[in-house]
Amino acid sequence: MTLSLRALAPDLPRLRENPLGFLQTLAGKGSRFFLPRPPVAFLFDPEGVEKVLLQAETSKKTFQYTALARVTGKGLLTDDKPGWKKARTALKDPFLPKAMPALKPLLEEEAEAFFSAWRPGEKDLEHEMLALSLRLLGRAYFGGPLPQEVAEASLRALDQVMRATKTPWLLLSPLHRRALAREKRRLMRAAASLLVRFPPLRALPEERALSEAMTLLIAGHETTASALSWSLYLLMKHPGHVPRLLESEAYALWVFQEALRLYPPAWVLSRRLEAPLVLPGLSLPKGTLLVLSPFATQRTQMEDPLAFRPERFKTPPRPGAYFPFGLGQRICLGKDFALLEGVVALRALFARFRLGLLKEPGLEAGITLRPKGGLWAVVSEEG
Repeated sequence: MTLSLRALAPDLPRLRENPLGFLQTLAGKGSRFFLPRPPVAFLFDPEGVEKVLLQAETSKKTFQYTALARVTGKGLLTDDKPGWKKARTALKDPFLPKAMPALKPLLEEEAEAFFSAWRPGEKDLEHEMLALSLRLLGRAYFGGPLPQEVAEASLRALDQVMRATKTPWLLLSPLHRRALAREKRRLMRAAASLLVRFPPLRALPEERALSEAMTLLIAGHETTASALSWSLYLLMKHPGHVPRLLESEAYALWVFQEALRLYPPAWVLSRRLEAPLVLPGLSLPKGTLLVLSPFATQRTQMEDPLAFRPERFKTPPRPGAYFPFGLGQRICLGKDFALLEGVVALRALFARFRLGLLKEPGLEAGITLRPKGGLWAVVSEEG
């Protein structure tokens, strides 16, 4: 469907104030929308998603990745030049599926130690999952716990980027630029301390290694914490699934996958067309900004899409209908590690404790999808 800016104008304020609501409403009206001037296409249907991520000639020359690159530099998340393939090849082996069986007992031991320190009472589960994901990442790939300042540096730097994403005029502010530069220096110092702890990084040039270290911190920390937080939220809303999760690792995986479907950390993806793209009924010119949303697509393109039904993953969904890790050659390098973390963490927690939701969290669509105001719950001992 081709739209004019005038036709879209009534909804544009929501794009900034409530981007998730805007995208889900748009996806509910149709599968594809094209705004000719400036050329922007919103694609929500599985065929369109697959065409873009698997076949189309695209780049990451978009505001989203330009903003993120201000923190990470040219790393796997933001780079689309030939260097990213070399970096991915250098880093991939510890993240391949065949590497996961050796990591599983390490993660189980770390998760057990983490939850053994819990005591009943009120907790912000988002804060706890940020701490847990940092411990799991450190144990798996850096030989031991990562300093808390590493996590704090990455979160502060991302906060500066997100402020500028929501309010672009901040990029003109000397105060904002100085604040961002300060937080990036702190993050770079934290990342530099990791280079000797993760051997694959040493195979890269120093500048690239630093960028990839910062990318690993961000992509391997906050995203996993987001997915775990939303998994816990859904299980507090649907506690009947907990016994099956404890009985079966396969079911625990389905629970985590269903949480990623309903609350994907990477809730929006953007690409720039580097060559014209023809879709059924729609021709897109070179230079078109492509907007894809795992959040919107996954909540509109499946049977009973808003229901929490882990069993749906008995049958793998169509790739273009479920893509929380992206698709194709740019699929998230840490996909298998994240899925393993989810299974281990959920089973370790519920083996000891039960959770009661204290208040409904809001949705904060930042760099990742987070519970606004945290995820507060009452923790009680199992049994």
